[in-house]
Amino acid sequence: MESMGMIGRFYQISYWMMKLLLVNMIWVIFNFPIVYMVLATLTVNSMDELYLLLIIIILLLPFIFFPATNAMFAVVRRGVLYKKDDRLLSYFWKTYKQNYARSLVGGITITVLWFVWIYNYQLSGIELGSGLSYIYLALTMFLLAFTSYFFADSVHYHLTFIASIKKSIIMSIGFPHYTISIIGVSGVCLYILYWLHPVFLVLYGGILPAIICFLGYYFIYLRAKRVKETNESKKQWNPQKA
Repeated sequence: MESMGMIGRFYQISYWMMKLLLVNMIWVIFNFPIVYMVLATLTVNSMDELYLLLIIIILLLPFIFFPATNAMFAVVRRGVLYKKDDRLLSYFWKTYKQNYARSLVGGITITVLWFVWIYNYQLSGIELGSGLSYIYLALTMFLLAFTSYFFADSVHYHLTFIASIKKSIIMSIGFPHYTISIIGVSGVCLYILYWLHPVFLVLYGGILPAIICFLGYYFIYLRAKRVKETNESKKQWNPQKA
């Protein structure tokens, strides 16, 4: 019986590893032009070629990376909340098409924010370990959390684009412990994948951070929901003064 239990657990782990691998590879395939450009940067012969490839990658992000990542978050949400793991490719494609316009607008906005940050960092010439470097590190964590929350909120709620942007900003600033935990755990997972073998970054480097980020977002959502329900119950209970 014990051996059957171990075999059963091994089967469950293998089953979910394959499902996660499938979703991640679908995401990688949808991002193939960007993946190709990133690999091409490893074979450049001059800085001019590198800058040209980086510009092309940045221009492709809103049109390819953001819609694909948004669809991956939708698949993650479906699996986490409803325990559904069937028809992954069809569901990915369905949400990809439905949310493409919103993902494109969000991608343009967030890509511009990241470009401004990176360009400003390059111009500032900040030394590592200086006080200003920690400010930039905090800003980087905020942008990472903001981007992740936007993906999660876009697939969890049907809010307007502006409302979703505002909500993602509030969540990034208002829940720093969740933000630090999400970014920290995601970074550790990516490091472990790289430590095992760089190929694991290709196999699971997208889906694992997506799961961690959506769970962090969902915990914040549940917490805010409980606080709202508590405040509403206090308003409804209004005893008369003796």
